[in-house]
Amino acid sequence: MFFDIGIGLLIASIVGMIVNVDFSWVLLVMGITGSLWPDIDFLLYVGNRYVRGLRPLVDRWSTNHRDLLHRPLVAVSTTAFLVWIFFGHQEAIVFGFVTTAHFIHDTIGHGWGIRFLWPIDNRFYCYRPVG
Repeated sequence: MFFDIGIGLLIASIVGMIVNVDFSWVLLVMGITGSLWPDIDFLLYVGNRYVRGLRPLVDRWSTNHRDLLHRPLVAVSTTAFLVWIFFGHQEAIVFGFVTTAHFIHDTIGHGWGIRFLWPIDNRFYCYRPVG
């Protein structure tokens, strides 16, 4: 989580320098938000323990964390488009890059990977070192 936030702030700062913006709170907030929003589905699993009626929804939508929102082909394009509509193109660029960086981070070394090409291909992709 902290690594994702750091990468989000770094990408927001780099994009801000490239587009010649001195300082923008909106870009930094987009960097943090874009790096954390794919893990919001984890709240379903935490809430599953404490909210009595939530279990049928969790069982219906997904079986594991990373089943609901970790589908980059659809998630990055739709959320970046919505950010572009409501905030602007610089914020959408930051949001798209940071969210993609989050998905790449989730495929390296731990877990079972994510479905990068989900509507086309249903396989999980993960990079693990050999050995």
